[in-house]
Amino acid sequence: MTRRPMAFTAAIAASTLALTSCGASDDDTEPDPATTEQAPTEQKPSSEASGTETATPENDGSSPEAEDTPTAEPTQSQETPVDKSEPFDPEEFTLDGVQQDTGSADLGDITDVRRGLHDGFERVVFEFSTNAEPSFYSVQWAEDPSSMMMQEPIDVAGDAALLFRVNGVHAGLPEDSPAGDELFEFDEGDPFVIEGSSVFTEVHPGGRVEADAQYFIGLDTQREIRVEALGDPGRIVIDVATE
Repeated sequence: MTRRPMAFTAAIAASTLALTSCGASDDDTEPDPATTEQAPTEQKPSSEASGTETATPENDGSSPEAEDTPTAEPTQSQETPVDKSEPFDPEEFTLDGVQQDTGSADLGDITDVRRGLHDGFERVVFEFSTNAEPSFYSVQWAEDPSSMMMQEPIDVAGDAALLFRVNGVHAGLPEDSPAGDELFEFDEGDPFVIEGSSVFTEVHPGGRVEADAQYFIGLDTQREIRVEALGDPGRIVIDVATE
């Protein structure tokens, strides 16, 4: 009678131990990667699907360009007249002189003198060190070229000479010129020879009095001329007809 309860108790204890052992085995065993099902990852919509623009090195997303938004036209820098090609219009040329007086502009000093060759005309350009458009100048034929201060004769090569006078240039010494290292200096007062031209011969400085300066432009003969003042940078363009 006493042995049956003990056997029953032992059986219950054995069953409990077996269940405990099975639970511990399941908790400590790592899942097999081959048989474990991974949760699907969330896919972000592409730029094409979402309609948004993706940042790239060329477009960092700060200012995306819309196809239907008109873009501003690029600003065109003013073309240097000596390099500009334009059709010859004889009605714009005259043998008479040109004079302009609409005030006084600060031109600084001359930084370049150059020649341009075009169909129907040649040109010489005087460029200044500021962006101001010349407003007080004259161009006329000179019968007896001479210096401003001493009225000494100036020998200009060629059978004709244009006198170009301009106001608003630097009145001090060349070493104090606002043009600095870009100052165009005539070699010890010698003329600037215009090479490769069948019309122009040279540009000869005629002296300065305060802010007024004059230059003589030698030509092969008197021809019809056209004069234009431009700014940015300041320039005087003198065209001479070759037709």
